[in-house]
Amino acid sequence: MSIIKSVDMELARIVEADYVTVPVDDASFDAATANIKSEQQLAEMLQQLETQMRDAAKKFEFEKAAQLRDRIRSLSKGMWRAFSTASAPAAAESAN
Repeated sequence: MSIIKSVDMELARIVEADYVTVPVDDASFDAATANIKSEQQLAEMLQQLETQMRDAAKKFEFEKAAQLRDRIRSLSKGMWRAFSTASAPAAAESAN
């Protein structure tokens, strides 16, 4: 036989209060990524973000570090794909 008891909603609100969203400056990040024109600039941006991510983790700001990690992943995936598809037609044209 099991004991079944409903969850106290007051307790649920206390638990939810432990989770916060750390704001990251989206406007400056979007402006910085819009100015990336080469793979070298992309590599420099990724290096800066990785440094910020590691600094945040050292300060125990794990939410911020996780957001930076996610940005690094999405930026590297999207931009590398853009550079690889842009350089492929140029290489094909130069071969002709």
